[in-house]
Amino acid sequence: MHPDAFRTAIDWIAQVLLAKIGVGQRHHLTVEYLGGEILLIPPAELEANVRYARSTLSQVVGTVRDGAQSNLIGAPARIQGLADLFEGRVGTSWDRRTGQRHIRGNADLYTAILDRSLRVLQTTRGIAPGRVIVVDALTLPHLSQEIEDAAQGGYDLVLRPAFQGGSAGVAFGEIQALTEAFVKAYHQWNQTGRRQRVEPFSTLYERQHTVHKGGIQVGGQGCPFQADCAFRSLSLDPDGSLFICQEMADSGHFPLGNAVEGRFDAVTWTRLAQRQRHLDASCKACPWRQSCGGGCMNEAIASHGDPFAKTELCPVWKALFAAIDATICKERGAPAAAGA
Repeated sequence: MHPDAFRTAIDWIAQVLLAKIGVGQRHHLTVEYLGGEILLIPPAELEANVRYARSTLSQVVGTVRDGAQSNLIGAPARIQGLADLFEGRVGTSWDRRTGQRHIRGNADLYTAILDRSLRVLQTTRGIAPGRVIVVDALTLPHLSQEIEDAAQGGYDLVLRPAFQGGSAGVAFGEIQALTEAFVKAYHQWNQTGRRQRVEPFSTLYERQHTVHKGGIQVGGQGCPFQADCAFRSLSLDPDGSLFICQEMADSGHFPLGNAVEGRFDAVTWTRLAQRQRHLDASCKACPWRQSCGGGCMNEAIASHGDPFAKTELCPVWKALFAAIDATICKERGAPAAAGA
């Protein structure tokens, strides 16, 4: 975004939109810069924008924390500057085994530059950036090894199933294969002692652990396991367009207006905000509803055109919850019970 457009959008979001969706001083706001490549923005412009957003948004919410996603393909000085700007809160995309990430067709060159950047951050800043793996048919067979690598390398990991509307040409994994691979990877995470955060395993384990202790989950903390994402997430596109999240922006599902132009579609937002009340009947009866929240809205829209429909990944999450319940019951010395 042009700096003037960015500041216009941030001003309007802070002064108008957040109040409309019920966000204020009692809330914590996380700002994540992703999409495109943040290293392509001139450093002085990037720093000015980031500091402006921090200052403006901190006036209307309780706390603000930000971070960035980068491919880390750049000169060491730029990589260090990015890490310093975000106080180490930098993540990167990750794929070391399929060759899908490359520079002009050269996957080895991509890997070499990324490895250099990671070494620079580790040796000069003591940072091991978290990594995001887009789980498709090609990366699927390697998930368990990726869990082991994360434990040995001391970095956090996010496993994100490829979504409709994302990058063109993605080979989506079959549901059964995805289910088996995720459950296997979950068990591998347990065997490593759960030393690193691996999503979605960490969040789902924590939620179910609370449920087993008789606690109540209030809302969601991470995507894609929440039905109330209209209240918890907002995506700002470079042209000012607004969506619930990155996935819905990439898919073009249910635009909410434009922050640069000062437009907000309250009718559409209100409809999407009703998802937690209008889940599929089988979701309402599901023993894991409290921790799952109905799954990802964008997946439901992509599969059925309906924000209240059931996600196609339901079998994956059910299998994971069953495995998590078994783990928790074993740790407590109690018999396993579905949805306990």
